[in-house]
Amino acid sequence: MSNRVICIIDDDKIYQFASSKLLKKYHSDIDVICFDDGMNGLDFLRENASNLANIPDVLLLDINMPVIDGWTFLDILMKEIPAVTEKMRIYIVSSSIDTRDLEKVKEYDIVKEYLVKPLNSDDYNGLFD
Repeated sequence: MSNRVICIIDDDKIYQFASSKLLKKYHSDIDVICFDDGMNGLDFLRENASNLANIPDVLLLDINMPVIDGWTFLDILMKEIPAVTEKMRIYIVSSSIDTRDLEKVKEYDIVKEYLVKPLNSDDYNGLFD
């Protein structure tokens, strides 16, 4: 992958579409890949774990999704393929402002930041900082 890559794992297709457009507006040199649920995202990362060049630079992960939620995704990721967590900057991106979620994210050292939807231009611009 020659460009920087951002992966969005979120079951909301409208959010995926809008975020992809905005990400390309703020970062013209990126590619965006999207998955509707955490299991599909994990499968992609498992398939590419042996070649870290294929691992996205940034992961925007929703919490509330079908199949597996964001927390379960993170638990499996850390257990099964921890090497990819060193390559990616992982952000939780959620509409939840539940204090339990805000506290729970502190349990995951691999998460750079908890961002609340909708993201603003500062959020999009800061993803690679």
